[in-house]
Amino acid sequence: MGKGGIPDGFAFDFAKNEWFVIENELLSHSVWSHIAEQISRYVVSAQNPRTRRQIRDHVFTQIIERGEIEKF
Repeated sequence: MGKGGIPDGFAFDFAKNEWFVIENELLSHSVWSHIAEQISRYVVSAQNPRTRRQIRDHVFTQIIERGEIEKF
């Protein structure tokens, strides 16, 4: 739909090979018109190969910049 969105963060569990989207919401936001719609966009986006590559590349960059290649 051309609607973008960037979550508040990501959490990675490398031991379990899992990752999670982190999103904080205001209590005043509508559950159905805002929160559910946003979660749906993140779920669809997480299935997109281009998005997954962007996330992967950013994680790799962070690992390399922190000098933690051997750790992973």
